[in-house]
Amino acid sequence: MTVATGGPTVGPGHDPTAATLEDQLGFRLGRTHRLVREGWETLLAGTGLSAPQSAVLRALADSPATGLRELARRLHTDPMNVRRLVDRLEAAGLVTTSNAPDHRQRRAVELTPAGDAACRDLAERADAWERTLVQLIGRERIEALRSLLAVLDDALGTAAVPGNPDGGRR
Repeated sequence: MTVATGGPTVGPGHDPTAATLEDQLGFRLGRTHRLVREGWETLLAGTGLSAPQSAVLRALADSPATGLRELARRLHTDPMNVRRLVDRLEAAGLVTTSNAPDHRQRRAVELTPAGDAACRDLAERADAWERTLVQLIGRERIEALRSLLAVLDDALGTAAVPGNPDGGRR
């Protein structure tokens, strides 16, 4: 339904100055995330790795012998998802898992030599992707964007989400 002026549908409480869908922050962040991820996945072509698998490998390069729960925390996903990713990486010979000596139920995940080589290749590809992004919008804007995203991430990490029974804190 449109109003007589041919504008968008309006209802009770409609704010005519409200942003369109494309201008909403969440929509824009989601769209941009998809575009950035598509570019990254293009650079991963031929490696046999998905973007989430590459994130697991790179996280392990930063923190060797990490447990599944710690990997999940660092990657902001659930432990079962990380377990599936690690199982695939282990089947591909890129990681090994073992019971952690300090905790029987904790699975320690480590890179194999092949996984270490894959990480070096991933780091080169990630650097190339960063250079592409810098060429597109400039280093100063990239740094400003990183800074703003960190502020938003921190704020959302401690904020209560309206309508969420547990407050929505992560």
